[in-house]
Amino acid sequence: MSSHDRKDPAHPDCKDTPAAPETPAMRAQRKARESDNQDEALEETFPASDPVSPFVPAKVPEVEATDATKGHGIVHEGRRHDLALIRSQMDPDLLERIRGEGYSDQEFFNAYLIAHADKYGERFTVR
Repeated sequence: MSSHDRKDPAHPDCKDTPAAPETPAMRAQRKARESDNQDEALEETFPASDPVSPFVPAKVPEVEATDATKGHGIVHEGRRHDLALIRSQMDPDLLERIRGEGYSDQEFFNAYLIAHADKYGERFTVR
C-alpha cells in the first residue's frame, strides 16, 4: 500500500523523476481498482449493527382505577382482576425489579406489563 495519496505533491527531498502522465487505459484500470476496493470495504462493514426487530411492543395504556375498582385489584383489558391471584402468573425476577413503595396496585401492574413486554417481546396475558 502506498504511503501517500497519488495526488500528493512529491516531497522536496525526493530526487525521483516524475511519473509519466496517466493514459486513459491506466485511468480506467485505477478507477476500477478503487471501485472494487470501495465495494469490498462496504461489504465488510455489514451488518453494521444488530438487525432491526420486526416486533414493536405496543405502549400499555394507562388505566385509572375508578371508585368501583379501588381496593378491588387492577383493571386489565377492560376486566377487573385480583392482583394477588395474578402474581402467581408473573415473572419473579420482574416482580423483584419493579417492586417499590408508592405504587398503587394499578401502577404496579402497568409497570409490570411494560417490563414483561420489554423482556419477552410479547404482551402479558392473564389466564
